[in-house]
Amino acid sequence: MGAGPSTDAMTDEALFFAVAHGDALLVSELIGRAANVNHIQNDHDGATPCVVAAQEGHLDCLRLLLAQTECEFNRTDRWGFTPCHMAARWGHADCLLELLQKGANPSIKSADGALPCHVAAQYDQVECLRILLSLPTSTPAQFDCAALYDVAMRNNSEACVEFLEHSEQLVVRASLPEPGVAARADSAISV
Repeated sequence: MGAGPSTDAMTDEALFFAVAHGDALLVSELIGRAANVNHIQNDHDGATPCVVAAQEGHLDCLRLLLAQTECEFNRTDRWGFTPCHMAARWGHADCLLELLQKGANPSIKSADGALPCHVAAQYDQVECLRILLSLPTSTPAQFDCAALYDVAMRNNSEACVEFLEHSEQLVVRASLPEPGVAARADSAISV
């Protein structure tokens, strides 16, 4: 079910819009009709239903999509954003957790070099940032802490700045610049 391109393009389009509107009942029905869970919606920057579910925070729809073995939950849109990026951008911590529990890769960079943690810092989504930085695989070596801090500072992401400055769970404070001092120019992420 839901595997590969369906023979009915209208079913694929309907799935995309059912996800966008958070209609889990219709999403389930369309998956049952073999709608393509990886359908790319070119009118929406190459987004897939999974990207849209994460962006809109439709957890029930996201779960239905992720339950399909063929769901490509690390696929990017035309800007290189994954469902993890979108959940982090819009502060949908529940969707982000669901994606991570299914094995989504939080280390995929967007076209401009941003990780989901950078996007969370840019848009002051502190709960998503906390989740991403608390993963067992997250280490200061995986991301430039000064760049992450700089992203939060440049975008007036006060909650994220405070979290980065005071977090006991992270041993990164030594690598953070003094408040109000920009990070190294070579560490800037253009988000």
